[in-house]
Amino acid sequence: MRIRKARHNDVSAIQKIAATELKLDFVGFRLHWPTTIKEAVSGGRYFVAVSEKGIIGIMCVTPHARYVEIDTLAVRGDHKRRGVGEALISFIKEKAKKSGLKFISVGSFYEYRALGFYKKLGFTREDRGSWRGHPYHYLEYRSA
Repeated sequence: MRIRKARHNDVSAIQKIAATELKLDFVGFRLHWPTTIKEAVSGGRYFVAVSEKGIIGIMCVTPHARYVEIDTLAVRGDHKRRGVGEALISFIKEKAKKSGLKFISVGSFYEYRALGFYKKLGFTREDRGSWRGHPYHYLEYRSA
């Protein structure tokens, strides 16, 4: 498996994973919309984990002055619990460190049941919130 910046011809594979693994049922949820994905790929914000079976994991990030925010992290269903998500997190940790960023943030909806995953990788729960009636955890990873 390798991780690379997403390309325009990856959009349909990214969209398929996002629509399957990330879709929440409420108006205005856009993480799986093709236009949202195309914009993020064009902006260099999407990264993909690729194996001989194609794209198996996706991650979209937004860089800020002092930190980077993980907007999207999803692994194709048939590759879950095989280290793909951990590899994507390790990739962004290294990128953040090299860029001199202070921390990585992520908001994870309760429905995704990912709190244990992030905590295992060194993230701490900083806060809770709710967006359109869907509660989420806000977590941070601070570089040493």
